[in-house]
Amino acid sequence: MDCRYQEAPIAAIDQPNRELRGPARRTNLLELAEWSLDSGEVCVSARGELDLSSADELKALLLRELSSAKRLVLDLSALDFMDSTGLAVIVQAINSARRSSGALELYAQLRSQPQRLMELTGVLQSLTLIDALPPAHDIELLDPLGGADPVW
Repeated sequence: MDCRYQEAPIAAIDQPNRELRGPARRTNLLELAEWSLDSGEVCVSARGELDLSSADELKALLLRELSSAKRLVLDLSALDFMDSTGLAVIVQAINSARRSSGALELYAQLRSQPQRLMELTGVLQSLTLIDALPPAHDIELLDPLGGADPVW
């Protein structure tokens, strides 16, 4: 499997006040985006499949951001699949947030398979769930070939 990252341009959509913290990254199965909120908090979004082949990228991103952010919002609403490796990344992020006295919050809108896995293992109950993403800058992940249709 080719896990090289493609950088995708970012443009505006319907969520004001986001400051992109770097180019969105995409593997064949997982797309990640991160941005700063006006308050200095960080939001990380993942789309696709979080498994053995893609978990290290999310792990590195979460641990890096949790080392400096007081609050990190994790948006997994576009995550189609998560295996035990992906679940372990979430558990490591929870533990890292606790050690650094930071907050890790999860946007409560989850697709069925990741939600079921997190419920069965008790991970969902150990996270603070939020009903809405914080207001943020307008961003959109565009087709890397220059098309205007969003990838997600």
